[in-house]
Amino acid sequence: YKAAEVDSWGADEDAHLQTACDVEFSLAYGGKLLLHNTRLFLKCGRRYGICGKNGVGKTTLMRNIANGKIEGLDPELCAIYVESHADDEGEEGELAVNKWIFQRPELEERGRHDATEADQLLRSVGFNDELLNAPVNSLSGGW
Repeated sequence: YKAAEVDSWGADEDAHLQTACDVEFSLAYGGKLLLHNTRLFLKCGRRYGICGKNGVGKTTLMRNIANGKIEGLDPELCAIYVESHADDEGEEGELAVNKWIFQRPELEERGRHDATEADQLLRSVGFNDELLNAPVNSLSGGW
């Protein structure tokens, strides 16, 4: 593909929504190049899914986004990635989603303890009362 053709892709979609990130990056894991000169363009208020075969870097990408390790990613962007092994967390995995989320060190480190804001954000991406009160280990990984 030609970079010039990709530069504006999606920029006119939902023009009223703020751009969360628009970066080009490469990502490697264990010496294996997973993504090379890849564009990540995300809008606030939208939901995104990552699909791909095993071993192509979906989990690595999510971990790096959550840890702020993608070069050019806004450091104010707060992303929490729930490992697909949340069911291995013992009693913590039995906590309701709305209780579990407030124990995340990522939120504490950023000074975000507003339960109302977190509740609104979770609801904006499809969490209803049933999901908010469900044990975190009842959800599939990567939400």
